[in-house]
Amino acid sequence: MKKYPISEIFGPTIQGEGIHVGRRTQFIRFAECDTHCTWCDTKGAWEASKHMTEDEIINAVTPAKAPIVTITGGNPALQDIDNLIERLFLSFHEVHVETQGTIWKDWLFQTSFISVSPKQHHLNLKVLDKITGTMRGRCQIKVVVFSGKDLQFLHDMADRYSPIPFIAQIGWPVDEMTDMSWLADYVAQCDRFNANVRVLPQIHRIFWGNKGGV
Repeated sequence: MKKYPISEIFGPTIQGEGIHVGRRTQFIRFAECDTHCTWCDTKGAWEASKHMTEDEIINAVTPAKAPIVTITGGNPALQDIDNLIERLFLSFHEVHVETQGTIWKDWLFQTSFISVSPKQHHLNLKVLDKITGTMRGRCQIKVVVFSGKDLQFLHDMADRYSPIPFIAQIGWPVDEMTDMSWLADYVAQCDRFNANVRVLPQIHRIFWGNKGGV
């Protein structure tokens, strides 16, 4: 029986990022990643802490009372989990996924919502275009900004995907400035951004810092 690389399963907690911020959710964090960002705040997900069957994953999340289950990583798009997605819909109203947008899997289209966080050093515009084209109305683009050097990438992505809800997310920790308001000030004063652009922090970091499992 096939087993999947799992970093952690936790919740119910709240979604800390993006347009669904603050909503109750259960998390399934798959291990393994294809981008290995140096600033990653979940490097523990690069390698599996355990391997679980589909039944074991379902049994681990179904006691939760949250209306949403969020599949994250690592990069969950590395996995073939079509059947798991179908089974999760039997217990949850919504199935969300968080991915880098480097790999397309057909099961992505089955999900309720996709949060895509493209990386400058591992960019796949073909996959990003496919996700935003097929999942329009059910996706967001999220660009993490640590300092002024990331602003050009922020503009490039916001221009290319202007019809899509777009999150400018302050990185944690901030490289350039200790005051997180600098990005909000920048976006507020920049006329290049349209009404789809929102500036948000990671609110789970504000609530719990670097504590895991929340």
